[in-house]
Amino acid sequence: MEIDRGQMVSFVIRYDGFIDGRWRNIAVFDTHGGSAHWHLVDPILGKREKQPIPLDLKQVVTYAIDTIKHELEEMRAWYLRRLTGHDQQNLF
Repeated sequence: MEIDRGQMVSFVIRYDGFIDGRWRNIAVFDTHGGSAHWHLVDPILGKREKQPIPLDLKQVVTYAIDTIKHELEEMRAWYLRRLTGHDQQNLF
Protein backbone atom coordinates (compact mmCIF):
# COMPACT_ATOMS: atom_id res chain seq x y z
CA MET A 1 0.00 0.00 0.00
CA GLU A 2 1.09 3.52 -0.69
CA ILE A 3 0.03 6.00 1.98
CA ASP A 4 0.10 9.77 1.46
CA ARG A 5 -0.71 12.06 4.39
CA GLY A 6 -2.46 9.26 6.21
CA GLN A 7 -4.60 8.22 3.22
CA MET A 8 -4.14 5.14 1.07
CA VAL A 9 -3.59 6.21 -2.54
CA SER A 10 -2.73 2.88 -4.15
CA PHE A 11 -2.38 -0.81 -3.33
CA VAL A 12 -1.53 -4.25 -4.67
CA ILE A 13 -2.80 -7.51 -3.16
CA ARG A 14 -1.77 -10.77 -4.78
CA TYR A 15 -2.92 -14.33 -4.34
CA ASP A 16 0.06 -16.59 -5.06
CA GLY A 17 0.00 -20.38 -4.86
CA PHE A 18 2.89 -22.79 -4.42
CA ILE A 19 2.45 -25.11 -7.39
CA ASP A 20 4.95 -27.58 -8.85
CA GLY A 21 7.73 -26.38 -6.57
CA ARG A 22 7.41 -22.66 -7.25
CA TRP A 23 5.24 -19.67 -6.38
CA ARG A 24 2.77 -18.70 -9.08
CA ASN A 25 0.63 -15.59 -9.24
CA ILE A 26 -3.05 -16.54 -9.51
CA ALA A 27 -4.92 -13.27 -8.90
CA VAL A 28 -4.08 -9.58 -8.50
CA PHE A 29 -6.12 -6.79 -6.93
CA ASP A 30 -4.61 -3.35 -7.52
CA THR A 31 -4.95 0.27 -8.57
CA HIS A 32 -2.45 0.15 -11.43
CA GLY A 33 -3.77 2.43 -14.14
CA GLY A 34 -5.63 4.68 -11.72
CA SER A 35 -8.68 2.68 -10.64
CA ALA A 36 -9.30 -0.29 -8.35
CA HIS A 37 -9.71 -3.57 -10.21
CA TRP A 38 -8.69 -7.22 -10.13
CA HIS A 39 -7.82 -9.93 -12.59
CA LEU A 40 -6.90 -13.56 -12.70
CA VAL A 41 -3.50 -14.51 -14.07
CA ASP A 42 -3.85 -17.21 -16.69
CA PRO A 43 -0.77 -19.49 -16.70
CA ILE A 44 -0.96 -19.66 -20.48
CA LEU A 45 -2.16 -16.23 -21.60
CA GLY A 46 -1.07 -13.99 -18.72
CA LYS A 47 -3.35 -11.49 -17.04
CA ARG A 48 -7.01 -11.70 -17.90
CA GLU A 49 -9.39 -8.80 -18.48
CA LYS A 50 -9.64 -6.33 -15.60
CA GLN A 51 -12.71 -6.60 -13.40
CA PRO A 52 -13.52 -3.17 -11.92
CA ILE A 53 -14.11 -2.82 -8.19
CA PRO A 54 -16.63 0.01 -7.73
CA LEU A 55 -15.73 0.75 -4.10
CA ASP A 56 -13.69 3.44 -2.39
CA LEU A 57 -10.14 2.53 -1.42
CA LYS A 58 -11.08 2.08 2.25
CA GLN A 59 -13.45 -0.74 1.28
CA VAL A 60 -11.53 -2.27 -1.59
CA VAL A 61 -8.75 -3.87 0.49
CA THR A 62 -11.33 -5.67 2.63
CA TYR A 63 -13.15 -6.71 -0.55
CA ALA A 64 -9.94 -8.10 -2.02
CA ILE A 65 -9.06 -10.12 1.08
CA ASP A 66 -12.62 -11.44 1.44
CA THR A 67 -12.78 -12.41 -2.24
CA ILE A 68 -9.52 -14.34 -1.99
CA LYS A 69 -10.68 -16.09 1.19
CA HIS A 70 -14.03 -17.10 -0.32
CA GLU A 71 -12.84 -17.93 -3.86
CA LEU A 72 -9.38 -19.32 -3.07
CA GLU A 73 -10.13 -22.97 -3.82
CA GLU A 74 -12.07 -22.17 -7.00
CA MET A 75 -9.35 -19.82 -8.27
CA ARG A 76 -6.63 -22.37 -7.55
CA ALA A 77 -8.58 -25.21 -9.19
CA TRP A 78 -9.18 -23.06 -12.29
CA TYR A 79 -5.48 -22.16 -12.44
CA LEU A 80 -4.45 -25.81 -12.20
CA ARG A 81 -6.90 -26.83 -14.94
CA ARG A 82 -5.53 -24.07 -17.18
CA LEU A 83 -1.95 -25.03 -16.35
CA THR A 84 -2.55 -28.64 -17.39
CA GLY A 85 -4.64 -27.71 -20.46
CA HIS A 86 -7.84 -29.23 -19.09
CA ASP A 87 -9.83 -25.98 -19.10
CA GLN A 88 -10.33 -23.64 -22.02
CA GLN A 89 -12.91 -21.38 -20.32
CA ASN A 90 -12.62 -18.28 -18.17
CA LEU A 91 -13.45 -18.67 -14.49
CA PHE A 92 -15.21 -15.32 -14.19
